[in-house]
Amino acid sequence: MSELDEIAQLKAQVDQLTAENAALREDGFRGSKAEALMALEYDRIPTFMKSQKAIAWQRKIATAVMIVVPLILFAVAVFGGLYAYRDHQQQMESRKADQELSAVIEKNVKASSTH
Repeated sequence: MSELDEIAQLKAQVDQLTAENAALREDGFRGSKAEALMALEYDRIPTFMKSQKAIAWQRKIATAVMIVVPLILFAVAVFGGLYAYRDHQQQMESRKADQELSAVIEKNVKASSTH
């Protein structure tokens, strides 16, 4: 899409939003379309959720979530790192044991072939 097409499309969107805002103002609303949508969403919230007690509980829950979620993520990262380190160590021990076994087998094969 060329720049002129993009500019024309953006101008059309601006004109459409301007017309929508003008229609809202004619209906008695003073504000933008975003404010109208926010007001509509606020009206859809049940009344009992708008009380001070409910808002206080919502804030407590939000605060708890903001504290607990990072702690859980940190714990997962730490334990994941520990498990990765343990797996790495086990892999290294397994390789070392395999090399030692290969050396013993090779020694025994050489010893048996000379007899």
